[in-house]
Amino acid sequence: MTVPSADEPEPLMALAKLTELRDLAATALELWQNGDRTGAFDLVNASMPVAAAAAEALNVLIELDRPSVVEREDGDHVTEDNVTDVTDTARQAVRRAADRLVRDADALNAASAEARQAGLEARTEDLRQAVVIAWQAGVDLPVIAADAGLDITTVEHWIAVHDLGRT
Repeated sequence: MTVPSADEPEPLMALAKLTELRDLAATALELWQNGDRTGAFDLVNASMPVAAAAAEALNVLIELDRPSVVEREDGDHVTEDNVTDVTDTARQAVRRAADRLVRDADALNAASAEARQAGLEARTEDLRQAVVIAWQAGVDLPVIAADAGLDITTVEHWIAVHDLGRT
């Protein structure tokens, strides 16, 4: 498999997470400098899972960048069957995003309304993007739904919305 181009979902997700992290950090710094220590603290707490999501998105890019061609002893090049690796990686990303959404829910509920809303939206978007990437990697919809802890109708809706956005 080759490195995804800049307009494919994997690099876009990594860029989105890094941009979100930058924006949260800048806003937290601004709040701190303006004396709003609680607001700054809430945003710093909200940025931790975003940093983890950015790292995860970059790890997916690294996984997709692994060489998929092996050289035989006679010098011929053969494409390696790495479909299982790609689908496994995509399924793991879906499960991690779903786990992160559940795991962070209590902490987000304790945060300010603004931080809670931003955090839930970010984690839901992480899960949605992971679902779309898994589907693009060839994972079956019922498997994606089970990994994400979602009903299949939600998975189908997210994929349909993604496809409509590409036209």
